[in-house]
Amino acid sequence: MRANRRIPWKQIILPFAPFGFSPLELAISNEIDRFSLAMDVIKRVPRLQPVGAHAMERFRNMRIACRNYAYEHGTDMPEVAG
Repeated sequence: MRANRRIPWKQIILPFAPFGFSPLELAISNEIDRFSLAMDVIKRVPRLQPVGAHAMERFRNMRIACRNYAYEHGTDMPEVAG
C-alpha cells in the first residue's frame, strides 16, 4: 500500500461546527465554560455548598445571558470575551 495515496474527500471527517455558534456558546453547550466549572466546584466542595447558592444562581444567570447574547448577535458578550 502506498503511503501517500490520496484519500477521497468523502472519507475525511471534519469537526462539527454549526454556523452561528460563538466559542463561549459551544463551551456552554459542552458544559466546559467558566460558569459550569465554577458551579461544579461549588457542588463538589462541601465547605462551599452552604455559601455558594447565590454564586451558583449568578453563574446560571450569566450562562443564560451569554447564550442569549450569542444567539442574537453571533458573538460573545464583550464583558466575558477574552
